[in-house]
Amino acid sequence: ATSKYGVDFIAIVHPNVTTSRAALRRSGWKVIERDIPVDITDIQGTFLREHIAKSGCCGATELLKLYAWTLTDYHRVVHLDMDSMLLQPMDELFDKEDKTFMYTCDYGMTNERLKACMVQGGFLLLRPNVTEFERLVDTVKIGDFRQGSGWGGKGIGWGYGGMTIQGLLPYYFLSLSDPELSLQLDHCKYNTMFDQPQCKNASLFPSVKSVHFTVCQKPWSCINTHKEACEYFKSKWFELRDELEVLETGAHAEACKGGQYHPLTYLYDT
Repeated sequence: ATSKYGVDFIAIVHPNVTTSRAALRRSGWKVIERDIPVDITDIQGTFLREHIAKSGCCGATELLKLYAWTLTDYHRVVHLDMDSMLLQPMDELFDKEDKTFMYTCDYGMTNERLKACMVQGGFLLLRPNVTEFERLVDTVKIGDFRQGSGWGGKGIGWGYGGMTIQGLLPYYFLSLSDPELSLQLDHCKYNTMFDQPQCKNASLFPSVKSVHFTVCQKPWSCINTHKEACEYFKSKWFELRDELEVLETGAHAEACKGGQYHPLTYLYDT
């Protein structure tokens, strides 16, 4: 299947990211450098200011994802973590003009005490809007994140990564904005991580639009998880990698040798 929409690939990188920029550009990506949109010392809320640097995997650098809202040259932006794989077009989502933000839940990071699920930060589908970006940044600067009850004391975001994207976005879009403008997507179809039993049914595999290699581990780790869904979609990743290698070099070499991954060397040739 093909999309009726054109697409550009944009990598938002922190100033400290240097070695991968040339490879990204050779792969056709536009690289834009951005620093964290909030100076931690400017955060008014004491608890957030003192703890955000160690929240989740990446601390405050996770807020780089907010720059997706500034890409106003585009009708829609799909912000993905780099351990994601797209398999089919998502035109049915791009056409939802009544929705400005679409996401999947991170069920593994959501507990029964929370009033809203944690947003899975590896997949954000949004309509760019600079005003929205500024409001999100201002929400972080105000920093009303409370110990035990999260953002605004509303029971949102009190968990792993909740001080940044995973908790900030559900708080903003469900409490500070019109909830009707956002949409939770089917986690077995979009950004699936195979962390829920219902998503592991092989009959669902043909309908999967995108995969996020978290629970399954990265394909380039060259590890056999002995899990049907994980191994099926890792094989899809290697098929795409092989197609790219043949397209660019005219030849194909084994990606995993002796349990070690061998990168696409042409991307790093000087």
